[in-house]
Formats: sequence, structure tokens, C-alpha cells
Amino acid sequence: MQNHRQFAPAHTRTRTIVLVAILLVAGAVFAVPVLRRGLHTGIGTVGVGISRATHSVGGFFGSIGTSLRTKHSLETENLVLKDRVSELTTRIIERDTLARENADLKLLLHRNTTFRLTLAAVIDKPPHSVYDTLIIDGGSSAGFGIGQTVYANGSTPIGTIEALLSGSATVRLYSAPGQETPVRLSPSNVDITIVGRGGGNYSATIERGISVEEGATVVTKDINPAVVAVFKKITSDDRDPFQTLLFAAPVNINELSFVQVRQ
Repeated sequence: MQNHRQFAPAHTRTRTIVLVAILLVAGAVFAVPVLRRGLHTGIGTVGVGISRATHSVGGFFGSIGTSLRTKHSLETENLVLKDRVSELTTRIIERDTLARENADLKLLLHRNTTFRLTLAAVIDKPPHSVYDTLIIDGGSSAGFGIGQTVYANGSTPIGTIEALLSGSATVRLYSAPGQETPVRLSPSNVDITIVGRGGGNYSATIERGISVEEGATVVTKDINPAVVAVFKKITSDDRDPFQTLLFAAPVNINELSFVQVRQ
């Protein structure tokens, strides 16, 4: 019997040798701790770099989107505020025009509506004074009297003088708890009574059928009406035939440094 040896082609033997060499080298590398740690570190570094790059790109485009949304929101808000300012400016012009016409009409009818206001400094105010009272300088030595009306900013009545000393006076605010003040609801011209709730706040109870517009005010019932408070909201039960209106003074009593006394 004749032996026949079969040999693998040369290129097959070459690939086998290369594969064995790679496996030997890989085994040697992982067998040495230092080399193994270095290889793991290198792979980890590449992975972290790719991850950071991905997050950076994502964050960049995300910030662009957020900026665009913020800019759009600000532009929209700015337009709304501009419209509101324009509306309020128009109302002020109309009010001033009506006020001038009213004053001219009263002058033609020989109705003198002018009065003298005397400046007074606020010595004490809440919370240092008795709740919803002011202590002002002047007193009887300045010609002040019991019951005289006290104004803020020269136009907003806030209370009346209830006690006098020679150099000072005590002002009881309209918003003092339980204090009742007859006023007129504008623009409906319905007579109501507001009740003090403290801190410049008021309430009034009226029939449900009376409508109250946004921006309504309550004014004094005299020849020269002045705004006492501004309507805020309605709180009532649908089953109740009456509705409760809440009002707030147009000035912050706690911020007053000076007032004016009508004489």
C-alpha cells in the first residue's frame, strides 16, 4: 500500500500561523496585569470620549431649541404687555379728558369744588400703630379737626381723623375691620356700603342681579368723586341671592410716608 501525504495549500498554512500568533499575543497581553489594565483604560477612554461628544452635540442643539422657545415666549409676552400699556394709556387719556370736562361744567354752574389739602408726615403706621390706623404729625396746632378726610397721593381718600393732640392726630382707615363706608359703585352708579377687612381690603354684599365689570371702582358720593377702592373679584354661592364683592385700596398703606388732610 502506498502512503499518500496530503498537504494544505500554502496560503491556508499562512493564515493558520497568523491566527495562532495573534492568539498567543492576546493571551500574553491579558496575562500581564499592567498591559490588561492599559488596554481596558484605552478602550474606556475612547468610549467616554464618544459618549461625551454625543452628549455635547445633543446639549448644543438642545440649548438652541430652548433659546428659540424662550425668545418666542418673550416676544409674545412683550406684544401682550405693549397692547396692555396702549389700552391703559388710552383709558388714562379718556379719564383725564372727562375730568377736565367735568371740572369745566362745574365751573360754569358756579359750583366750587376746590379744597385745601395740608401735608402731614406719617409718624407711625401698621404694624407699629394700632391695626389699620395712622399717626400723623400736625394735630390741632395745624388746624386739623375730628372727622376730616385724609388722602394718599392727594387723590385717594383712605380714612378720617378720629383723635387729636396738639402735635399729632390719629387716622382711622376706611379698611379697618368692621368699618363701614357708604360709596358708589362705578360705572354702574349703584350705591353700596363697603366694609373694612384690614390691610387696605374691603368687601360689599349686593344683589346677584347687579353686574360688576372688570376694572370697576367704588368712589365717594360727593360733588368731586374720588376712588376709594378697586374691584378684585366676586366670592359667593350660586344658591345665594346675594353676591360678595372684594375690593382693595389702590395704594399700599404700609408704604406711605406722607398724607394730605382735607380742610
